[in-house]
Amino acid sequence: FVEETDTRWGVLVSIPPDKQILGGNVGPFNGWYFDGDFADLDDDGDSDLVMASIGAAFAGTEPTRMFLNDGTGVFDELWPWADPAADINLHSPDVDLCDLDGDFDIDIITASRNSQARVYLNNRVGPLSASPFQDVTQVAYYDTASTSSASGNYETEYGDLDGDRDFDAWMVNWNGNLDMILRNDDAVAGGVAFHEATTLIKDDPNKNEHGADFLDYDGDGDLDAAMANFSGTNWLYQGALAQGFDPITQGLYHRTGIAGGQSPAPEMPTGNPAALSTLDVDTGDIDNDGDDDILVANDGNQQNYLYRNVLGIQDAHAPTFLAVTQQADLAVAAPAVIHAALRDNHAWYVIARHDTRLVWSVDGGLETTVAMFSQGGQQFRGVIPAVTGLIDYRVECTDRAGNTGVSGTFTYVAGAPSPWTDLGFALSGAGGAPVLSGTGTLVGGSPGSLDLAGA
Repeated sequence: FVEETDTRWGVLVSIPPDKQILGGNVGPFNGWYFDGDFADLDDDGDSDLVMASIGAAFAGTEPTRMFLNDGTGVFDELWPWADPAADINLHSPDVDLCDLDGDFDIDIITASRNSQARVYLNNRVGPLSASPFQDVTQVAYYDTASTSSASGNYETEYGDLDGDRDFDAWMVNWNGNLDMILRNDDAVAGGVAFHEATTLIKDDPNKNEHGADFLDYDGDGDLDAAMANFSGTNWLYQGALAQGFDPITQGLYHRTGIAGGQSPAPEMPTGNPAALSTLDVDTGDIDNDGDDDILVANDGNQQNYLYRNVLGIQDAHAPTFLAVTQQADLAVAAPAVIHAALRDNHAWYVIARHDTRLVWSVDGGLETTVAMFSQGGQQFRGVIPAVTGLIDYRVECTDRAGNTGVSGTFTYVAGAPSPWTDLGFALSGAGGAPVLSGTGTLVGGSPGSLDLAGA
């Protein structure tokens, strides 16, 4: 790795010079950022950046800022000419980037330590407009029985928690120290509405948690949850979706060990003392044995811990497709941008590394395969170049365990219809059996012709 902070920032930035970190790290940083995520906010095929900040204290007023990639890895702030507090939200310790409303652009959902968590929908139409993100918090959270208590909502984590294919939200410390799952029941293009479901999480210990992440530790195909507890023992919640539980009456997430009278976290007993102050948790297959493992980061001088999954249940679940762009016919040949929204039983950053491919052909000819770009939020982007004819395309995705999912096949016509017709093999039409014959002398440089009869 080479440290390149000095060379990766453009001239557009709203942070006053007296607040910028100078010297070895020149650039739009002020030292109070809590979280940062990359995603393709403007759909141009590169990774943009959102940095979540709270300021010098939890009651600080440093705004969360967005930076657009110019395509060369240089970042300019989206709204440097606006009020410094106008970018997206004040004092947010966590930001997540995903398509909440199913329109193939990347939206923003934030947590907040001392104000209301917020939802912003991406209004991108071509290049980012002057107001590309719309605050829809009051609409998105209209059916929640209680809003955030603004006392400890450190993190929001998204995933398809209830099996209906759209993104729901796990709100860490949503109301006091109680977690909350917000079900996304109206994920349609241009709209989103979360419904608070107080019965989905069972045996919430009402502890001060700082983070959550998803995995499938038991290999049953649904998302389980690993919790980072700042005030004691870390634990797991087992997803009950694959077991056929009714989410409302039986709960969707059950803290492991409780029902059997065991300790709250029997799966993570070693190096999991009650005195830990865990700040964050991440998941992934670190030993390449086909299952998800867990890494926790602890506060102060406490040792970090890696928990290796020893169940030995390999992932056998292929990625699936929520949606793929249906390209409309094109009057003239032009590049076609194809998006694919994926779902799988892993954290979003694991899915981002899946081998995802766009496969296309023209007029039934040879297939071309190109790698698709991970836009963030379990969404991928590929481009079919400007070609003329009948184009067939599909998307394929292979996860780290070798499981492959294949989308349906989509078609569109670009430019004038092809003058060639597939005659098939030994097929007779209205003019009889097609006959192809040649005239002329087969000598290099001599003219010749092909005659087609019976077509």
